[in-house]
Amino acid sequence: MMRTSYKHPKIETLILWDLPGIGTMNFPPKDYLEKVNFQEYDFFIIVSSTRFTKNELDLAKAIISMKKNYYFVRTKVDIDLQNEKESKPRTFDREKTLQQIRSYCVNTFSQNNMDAPQIFLISNRHLSDYDFPVLMDTLVKDLPAQKRHNLMLSLPNITEAAIDRKHKSMQQTVWLQACKAGLLATVPVVGILRDDVEKLKEKLNHYRVLFGVDDESLEVMAKDSQVPVEQLKKLIKSPYLLETEGEATLREMFLKYLEKFASATGGPLATGLYFRKTYYLQHLFLDTVTEDAKVLLRVTHSKN
Repeated sequence: MMRTSYKHPKIETLILWDLPGIGTMNFPPKDYLEKVNFQEYDFFIIVSSTRFTKNELDLAKAIISMKKNYYFVRTKVDIDLQNEKESKPRTFDREKTLQQIRSYCVNTFSQNNMDAPQIFLISNRHLSDYDFPVLMDTLVKDLPAQKRHNLMLSLPNITEAAIDRKHKSMQQTVWLQACKAGLLATVPVVGILRDDVEKLKEKLNHYRVLFGVDDESLEVMAKDSQVPVEQLKKLIKSPYLLETEGEATLREMFLKYLEKFASATGGPLATGLYFRKTYYLQHLFLDTVTEDAKVLLRVTHSKN
């Protein structure tokens, strides 16, 4: 009955707003946009589990007139498919049924003299099976750069491609931070300082949270997939990257990664420029949590 904000648990600057349905008693169409503070949002997702109503189509027209982006999402398509399969077991055709659902939505726009937007068919139970990955890509693509980065980091690891995009975005952020801090310099002979180690621990934990391989995320994953959390922890490497004593081990880790990094990219070493050791190690952390996220996706997805 009222607009409600939900702060993202991992991205502090990202807020999702759940708005009341248009056309309810307290939100008649003529007052709706003003009452929900229309101008505050970057884009709208109009969601329906059955059909899009005239009020929702009128809302889309108003959004268009104010030059905001909107997206139509048709939910619970897994239930529609199951119902169709049970009612027509001999003639059931999954792709044909999905196309019929999509066509029905498109026709609703045509009947109201509107150009049909892209319709996203999704199931909350099976995110990777339908249009949710396409919806993610579309939302990210349509946003300005900084908001695009934050939204990308907030999205779930439902495909390896999604994990790779998150990795690439974070990798660019590390380089930009290093350049902004003026940390292009010859790699010093001295070792990694104790303060650096503490900061690296914070960075590693931050990356684990963003990529969903932290302890809390593992507990949720274990419950959802019915795989023991201890088994999941044995599959990943990132929690143990800095569980070492002494500078020698860190130096060895750094030199090993630096050699790998340079041989793979022909990068900064070829130009004679280097980032501080801590920034190379951040790339090691990113690569490791990315691989951890992919390993966990494969294991938990196979259980679903």
